[in-house]
Amino acid sequence: MNKIVSFIVASCLSLSLLTSALAASNTPTFTDVSSDKWYYTWVTKAAQQGWVSGVGDGRFDPGGAVTHAQFALLLSKALYTSDIDSQPKGAQWWTAGCEVADRHGLFKGTDMEHRSNWDAVAGTPIEREQMAQMMYNALVDSKAKLPSYDEYAEVALGINDIMDVDNYDAVATCYAIKLLSGNGNGYFSPQEDMTRAQACVVLCNIYGYVTGDVVGSVNPEQPSQSETPIVTEKPSDAIGGHYNITAYDVPADTNKDGWITEAEVQAVLSQLRIDYPEGSPWGTNDYWSSPVMGSGIECAGFAYMVSDKIFGNLPKTAVPIQSLRIGDVLVNRRGNHTSVCIDTTYTLSTGTVQKTRYTTVDGNSNGSVHWGTGKWYDEWPASINDGVVYSRYPKE
Repeated sequence: MNKIVSFIVASCLSLSLLTSALAASNTPTFTDVSSDKWYYTWVTKAAQQGWVSGVGDGRFDPGGAVTHAQFALLLSKALYTSDIDSQPKGAQWWTAGCEVADRHGLFKGTDMEHRSNWDAVAGTPIEREQMAQMMYNALVDSKAKLPSYDEYAEVALGINDIMDVDNYDAVATCYAIKLLSGNGNGYFSPQEDMTRAQACVVLCNIYGYVTGDVVGSVNPEQPSQSETPIVTEKPSDAIGGHYNITAYDVPADTNKDGWITEAEVQAVLSQLRIDYPEGSPWGTNDYWSSPVMGSGIECAGFAYMVSDKIFGNLPKTAVPIQSLRIGDVLVNRRGNHTSVCIDTTYTLSTGTVQKTRYTTVDGNSNGSVHWGTGKWYDEWPASINDGVVYSRYPKE
């Protein structure tokens, strides 16, 4: 897995991350959070709720560091609003948030568990596994429904670096209920620092899971996730099952009926072919970070970008190569390459032998984008350790 980009803590910005609320009816804008970025929706939602704000000069600094104290205050703002509002200010700017977090047991199993460490640890960047531990503690405190050991242990098998995780139960649990995803290629990177953009994603996720509410929608009139969506009749060309339109934002589903058709996916791919024509540059330094697929550079970054442009924030599921469909992501670990399927219908007959090929769009094909690479189905790695196909179509 490609680890997330490191960043420098700017202590002078620590207060600005956590300044008071923007009205939920407004849509905050930041010069460095454009609508084509993967984190746009979550940053906007978190800012609408008043959990986060900019760092000055109209910027949000999505790749900036989040400290232990900042994340404590963020979780307190999201889950314990009345507590944080009534908490008296302490000697430090972060004292109130840490007091609330400590009172609800959020620091258990982290470097902030002992108050004697607060002065030394509060201002340091929080690692991803400690972030997961605080989220897990918040789930326990809120008495949220948690998966069984067997359920989250099965999910943990898909995390390539799970043996490097000290907070195993917390990370696996958050994976199992889809509060967290890895940074690409099946890795979690437990010791990497958490970014401001990631903080917005997990805040929206945990708030939604605990409360059942889709928070801070860009459209204030969007219904709650707890409401039962109206399910229209399945179109004849729809792929997969029906998804909850109040919980997921799927660009391909332009009429927002909760169904994804092949024609809709083809329309997105056609536009991407215009935006990234054959031979357009996409090489070793090109990068994309997806809230579902994770972070990737080179070919993986391009594939994750294409996948997000089609499926938005729908979750991924590993499927066999025989179930490959247009828009699915193919991660060939044996060949160290990631691509997106754009056609599954090409069959070649030679004498009595008939073989089926699929075609892909590939980034970083000699530093550029290439449409129409042909692959044989029967050449795909048989072992999931060597290759995996990820589908983001809703399960039927």
